[in-house]
Amino acid sequence: MSIPLLIAINPPKEIADNIVKIRKFVTQKSTYGSHDPHITLSVNSFPNFSDVEKQVVSVVKKYKPFSAKIEGLHTFQFDPIFKTYTIAYKVERTPTLTSIQQALVGKVNPLRTDDQAKWLLKQNPNPPKAMMKNIRKYGWPFGPKDWVFHASIGSVSNRHYKEIWKKIQKYDLSKTWRVDAISIFVHLGDDGFKLFKKYKL
Repeated sequence: MSIPLLIAINPPKEIADNIVKIRKFVTQKSTYGSHDPHITLSVNSFPNFSDVEKQVVSVVKKYKPFSAKIEGLHTFQFDPIFKTYTIAYKVERTPTLTSIQQALVGKVNPLRTDDQAKWLLKQNPNPPKAMMKNIRKYGWPFGPKDWVFHASIGSVSNRHYKEIWKKIQKYDLSKTWRVDAISIFVHLGDDGFKLFKKYKL
């Protein structure tokens, strides 16, 4: 049985705190779950943890701490399959962030199982061609080239979206912080992805 693992960056504390606050506010109207706040670099299913960890360590040791920027609140386009909008904090795409993601995906992608891809195709058997290509290649609808870096807050129904978007504007902000570690999160069933271990840059 494969293990769902997520490789990510931890957002700054103020952003993480805001995510938790907003989720409490929309708890009856959000379908996102209770994942620990994170900025995904790669997510997939793997045969074991140790092989993935070795590859993450091999990438991390090649990079130094770097600056990253939260650009503010963002909404991803309406998903016709799940009938929701996903609200997130968008993260600026920089050469360093892009390089780290590409390096990590390049190292761990060969290790992945087909479980995540199969689950995605069960949810939507006929995704657009570009998404299908990425699912086959990476096990996810988006590859590094078309990735939008973000920290997800929640997926909201069309019915409640405008109301929620208006109310959360007080949490909209731009923030630059120093990234000094890459983290691995482990999926714990109904509790979602939880931070397991950090690897210092």
